[in-house]
Amino acid sequence: REGAQGHDLFLSPVLAQLPAPIGRYAMDNADYLAYRLGKKGVIGYSPFAPLANLTGMPAISIPFGLSADGLPIGIQVMGPLG
Repeated sequence: REGAQGHDLFLSPVLAQLPAPIGRYAMDNADYLAYRLGKKGVIGYSPFAPLANLTGMPAISIPFGLSADGLPIGIQVMGPLG
């Protein structure tokens, strides 16, 4: 449905890249901003979840398919507030 209210759902990828190897994003980085936003930070890997977190919109990640290497690929569905 599209009209004066806008769209009902927002679809996005779950990740901007294929799933990272275990240990790629170690949680022991003392610099939180560098971990999130730095050159090797997670923002380039997972830029879509923060949108749902910041807006408070309900969201869910759903498996959608597999890459050529058999890695999972998903979509994120965000709904309106309320």
